[in-house]
Amino acid sequence: MPKAPRPIELKRELESQKKREKALFGAIGRAQGIAGMRDYQTASLLDIHPSTFSAYKHNGFHSIGFWDFARMARKLEFTPKELCDMVGIPYE
Repeated sequence: MPKAPRPIELKRELESQKKREKALFGAIGRAQGIAGMRDYQTASLLDIHPSTFSAYKHNGFHSIGFWDFARMARKLEFTPKELCDMVGIPYE
């Protein structure tokens, strides 16, 4: 049985989700690059086990809790623009 085509709204949401994930990974990469950190050092800074950080990263940080995300934003010093891009609102 052939699959039904996805509605255009679902396609837009998936595209928007990919943009938000790209912004998050970009912000983490920028912070790691500035500080010269590897993933295990970033995990240590965030007070989480390196394997947990790796699992979060592998799953696109979908399972990360609000407080863990807030701690990550503070400790990695995400910019206001990066935060807006991550949550999908325009930066002004």
